[in-house]
Amino acid sequence: MGSIGTDFIDPDDPTYIAENELFNAAQSIESAAKKLSFLKPRRKIKVNRKKTFFFHLHNNRKNKGLLS
Repeated sequence: MGSIGTDFIDPDDPTYIAENELFNAAQSIESAAKKLSFLKPRRKIKVNRKKTFFFHLHNNRKNKGLLS
């Protein structure tokens, strides 16, 4: 048997606070992962392989007047 008072947790103990925050974060991550596992794509995204990222970047800058 332990002595009286040794089984109590000090809620102001930094270690207890950190462990509690980590536990809550882990629960949130697990909950989010579970929700994400049920998601399905809304629609198929069409990708035009002929137009690259740089093509769109150039056109975007040209349209904003950053390029002549």
